[in-house]
Amino acid sequence: STPLVVLFTSGSTGTPKAVELGHRAVLGNLVYMAKAYNYGPNDHALVQTSLGWVAHLPEVWAPLLAGATLVPRGSSASLGGPDPEVTLAMFTPSMFRALLAGDRVPWSLRVLVLTGEPMPTDLVRKVRAQAPQLWVVNHYGQTEAVDTSTALVLRPENPVPTAAVAPIGEPIWWRACLVESLAAGGEGELLVAGPVGRYLDAESDRRTFV
Repeated sequence: STPLVVLFTSGSTGTPKAVELGHRAVLGNLVYMAKAYNYGPNDHALVQTSLGWVAHLPEVWAPLLAGATLVPRGSSASLGGPDPEVTLAMFTPSMFRALLAGDRVPWSLRVLVLTGEPMPTDLVRKVRAQAPQLWVVNHYGQTEAVDTSTALVLRPENPVPTAAVAPIGEPIWWRACLVESLAAGGEGELLVAGPVGRYLDAESDRRTFV
């Protein structure tokens, strides 16, 4: 898998790390989103994520892979505009909550992907009350895994989880997640297997990737 792009992690565990992502790792995630969420030529995808954040890869390229149209935020057709036609959108939960404070969920929106933060279930209920037809998807992942390792897909017929924070769901296509049993309250780690990136720093890469 030849290198495609270098992005930096958020630095939540210390100093941001440079991550090299290859074509195979990125393409696998794009194909998953386009196929699993039924993206198609009739869709219009909102584009508003910084190019420095790994989430811009699936936000931009998964819709294009399916023949959809990109709608830059701020255009007359973007989310909250006078003539909304956006059908696909990706946000952090906190950003989408702030958006809902001033606007309603557009009637045209079909798939809402929430990523980058834990997904509060009260937000899902608020969205459902306004747009019961919507697919609400919780993405969990890392820059090293092209933004998404697991996904919880809540279709209209699926109940909202009862916990305050939604679970992270199941591994996406071409991914496997391994955990070790611990006593209640123990702090463990999630091992993600599949096509992933690598750190440009050799020592960090050696300690993190198997």
